[in-house]
Amino acid sequence: MDDRAGRITIKQIAETSGVSIGTVSRILGDKGGMHRSRTRERVLQAARELGYRTNTSARAMRSGSFRTVALLLSRTDGVRSLLPIPLLDSLHDVLAEQGQRLLVSRLPDEQLTDPTFVPDMLKVAAADGLLIKYDALIPPRLLELIAEYRIPAVRINSRHATDCVYPDDFRAGQEAVAQLVALGHRRIVYIDLISAITTGKSDHYSGPDRFQGYLYAMRAHSLPPVILSPDPPLPSPHHWREYLRHRLPEERKAGRITAVITYNGLLAETLLIAAADAGIRIPQDLSLLALGGGSVDHLGVSLTSLGIPYDEIGRQAVDMLLARIENPSLSLRPVAVPPCFIVGGTCLPVSSSSS
Repeated sequence: MDDRAGRITIKQIAETSGVSIGTVSRILGDKGGMHRSRTRERVLQAARELGYRTNTSARAMRSGSFRTVALLLSRTDGVRSLLPIPLLDSLHDVLAEQGQRLLVSRLPDEQLTDPTFVPDMLKVAAADGLLIKYDALIPPRLLELIAEYRIPAVRINSRHATDCVYPDDFRAGQEAVAQLVALGHRRIVYIDLISAITTGKSDHYSGPDRFQGYLYAMRAHSLPPVILSPDPPLPSPHHWREYLRHRLPEERKAGRITAVITYNGLLAETLLIAAADAGIRIPQDLSLLALGGGSVDHLGVSLTSLGIPYDEIGRQAVDMLLARIENPSLSLRPVAVPPCFIVGGTCLPVSSSSS
């Protein structure tokens, strides 16, 4: 495209295609369906030949809509705004189906404590609504600014009274127990070395919810819960590995374990390594089911898990936000998305295991 591209006008396209300026405006805008396909193609062909590009800012001023949604993330990615690629893909795809774009904006948490600081994303109109992916510790100032600028917003992977979409982690804990009980297991241990779940100090709702789902299901089956969750939580996978390398043989020797449920896939991966260190075979000696999904294919193992359906979470979040953009006064009920069971190679019936 040459330097003329930005200066091509609707009038020039009308002259080239032999139709009125109004017809060109409608076809290049959002009302092309008013005209026959032959007319639309003639106008679009003329626009392509002349090198015309739509002025999206001008269109937004006319329509009051940018047809753009912003995704707000913390710059502290590993702690506050973990963004799985399947979720990002889902948001992009669902928005594209609706003729919308996704704008990603990473915000500096440290500056959000300054009452005079307003992120460019909020003070410069560039999006019709916000998807907020702060898993934990969202700065209160950010929420104040969103309310102040009256921007429709939906939170992802964060549980609130309204306007949020999140994985149903309580149900995941329940279903994990149900899957193992169906395989004949009765001595099922819950392991969370990341969240202080037994003292209620977890930053994110998923820690206590997965744990409470486990407790609920164990009691429903009249089974005694066994929990490995030190307080304070262990700081790193190295510490997890050392802890599990000693505790797993102790639990097996005491006859308290034939299967384990881990809080997430990263912990499951560490457990696989620790079990190998201790001479415990997965799943022949000990069945393993991870919550939150995950993959350990690089270890030569397919992980049995209750995964997070990111495609459905993305779709639900976009649908909710578009409804709020259409009617900003709406407050919508939260949506808890059920987990998906992923069949892997880390669980066996208890009769097939050494108990």
